[in-house]
Amino acid sequence: MTAKELTVEKFIDQIVEEFPEIKRENLEPDMRFRDHVEWDSINALVLIAMVNVEYDVTINAEELISAETINDVFNVVKAKVEQRENAKEEVEDLKEEVEDVKKEEEKENEG
Repeated sequence: MTAKELTVEKFIDQIVEEFPEIKRENLEPDMRFRDHVEWDSINALVLIAMVNVEYDVTINAEELISAETINDVFNVVKAKVEQRENAKEEVEDLKEEVEDVKKEEEKENEG
């Protein structure tokens, strides 16, 4: 999922899938997610794993602990997705630059 496709509503839907004891209608972005599930280290690990699998980014325990609301967690995840996408774009740009340099070197060596 790209950062543009990632919305807080989709993020909440994913949380509900992972935590079936939570009712979707009970969740809003500004709510404290710890108030809606018996929060313990196992559930924290489940949320961290969900983020890793679904969004291909890693959040750590400190980031999760500092997040008060669902929206706080979402913002951390979205920022990391954006960072990942930017890094991929930078790598692609560098690859193109390397290819251009190689082509120039080949032309110089031919002449």
